[in-house]
Amino acid sequence: MRSDATATGLPDGGATVVYGEAMLTMQHYPAKRRIVREARRLLETSTGRYAVHELCLMPDGLDPALADRITADLQDAIHVGARPLTPSGWSELLAIEGFTVTARKTAPMALLEPRRLIADEGLIPALRIAGRALLDPDARRRMLHMRRVFRRHSAHLGAISLLAVPTPTHT
Repeated sequence: MRSDATATGLPDGGATVVYGEAMLTMQHYPAKRRIVREARRLLETSTGRYAVHELCLMPDGLDPALADRITADLQDAIHVGARPLTPSGWSELLAIEGFTVTARKTAPMALLEPRRLIADEGLIPALRIAGRALLDPDARRRMLHMRRVFRRHSAHLGAISLLAVPTPTHT
């Protein structure tokens, strides 16, 4: 079944786990909220878990002008509206939509680095990706541009993983 992440059509409380991989970063803030709200609706209240893995601006308190510059560079390189948040920003987003973050881990940005690509995809698939990039000059240019942006902003870009549970409602 294919559906919109903001309105899946799945039953309320029918899931024990919802996982989002690098999806929220690509959305503007209102859409981020709608997607997280839908994840909350899907989860079984007492045992449900929501896990996300996203791009992250670091550290908390990052100068807003620098955050805007990094975001603009990402959008230029990726050709989509990448809008990462700080660690606290991600936690606050989940809290606003009814979650309590139980675990949060950040890591350096390693997307498009050869070691990370091999670790994520495996050697043969990573070689296929590299081979396609070598054969397609436009794809190679785009990939190298993205990697340059990631490296240029490596001190302020990372990955974040969060695990959250539905916050019990108080009546």
